[in-house]
Amino acid sequence: MAKTSLALSRARRFAMVVGATMLLTDFVLSFRTESAQIPAAENASLHTPSGRESRSAQTAAAKARVQQKKLERNNSHLGLTRMENDLCRIQRDTAIPLDQDLRVQFVERADGSRSYWLKSSTCPDELYSIVNIDREGRIEKEISCQNTGLTELTLNSGLQFTIMKVVPSSDVYAVAIAGQGRLLVNCPDTGLTITRDGFFHRRSGLLKNSEGCVAWTRRDGGRPIRLAHDEHVDEKGCTPSGQECFEVLEPDERDVDAFNFKTKNSLSVINARGLRAVRDAHVYEDSVEDLDSVDRSLTGVANWEPLKPAAIRTDCPR
Repeated sequence: MAKTSLALSRARRFAMVVGATMLLTDFVLSFRTESAQIPAAENASLHTPSGRESRSAQTAAAKARVQQKKLERNNSHLGLTRMENDLCRIQRDTAIPLDQDLRVQFVERADGSRSYWLKSSTCPDELYSIVNIDREGRIEKEISCQNTGLTELTLNSGLQFTIMKVVPSSDVYAVAIAGQGRLLVNCPDTGLTITRDGFFHRRSGLLKNSEGCVAWTRRDGGRPIRLAHDEHVDEKGCTPSGQECFEVLEPDERDVDAFNFKTKNSLSVINARGLRAVRDAHVYEDSVEDLDSVDRSLTGVANWEPLKPAAIRTDCPR
């Protein structure tokens, strides 16, 4: 009887071990089967190299550009020109006043970006709005005529006028700037001033303009520029020795309070920290910029009165 119980006990233990082994085998097989069900494409996506991520981002950007061009093509069936499209966008996306008697001045740059100067009947006298649009059609900057002043408008208009040659003489010295920047001068009434006017007369060894302002350099703590009759400057505005250089400076348009409007060509400098040197300045000797045209308004843009009123299209895309 005891022998029979011992045999049964051993049989039960053997059955339990076999059962446990079979359960473990089933678990392992089921795990492997579950893993094998993951698609290869999904596996690959978990280990995408950074280069592929970069290409994916580039593809997304390309698709966005295609979508933008498609939108522009869709708008073109309305008969809208680029300017009309831009005006529609300005009306839709900004608070710039575009009401009655709207006058528009416009420039398109080589990179495809555009600047608009906009004057409506609600703009105060001599003031206008400025909107800059990038090459992709996005609005980069907006200045409303209803909360700006002559200083900010002068800083942000960025106009370039015709450069004309001047016959050199012992009494006259002239330089003109192509591109951005203004010359530094020191004036008897307002002190340091930045100006586009580079037409000077020689007076007691100094170079003075029509307002009595002296061509100035920040070197040596600040002093007049002195040029002998036979000295010349290069395209950077400096003599060969480098001792005398015309300062071509760019005012920081974000620091409006650092300057005060003086004339359409000049801004007095309140805080010199708002000035920085122009890297790619180009100075022409024996030349002047046509700054005093009667066709220019107080801040330098064209006079508004002769311009025909513009209108915003009623079928602007949304």
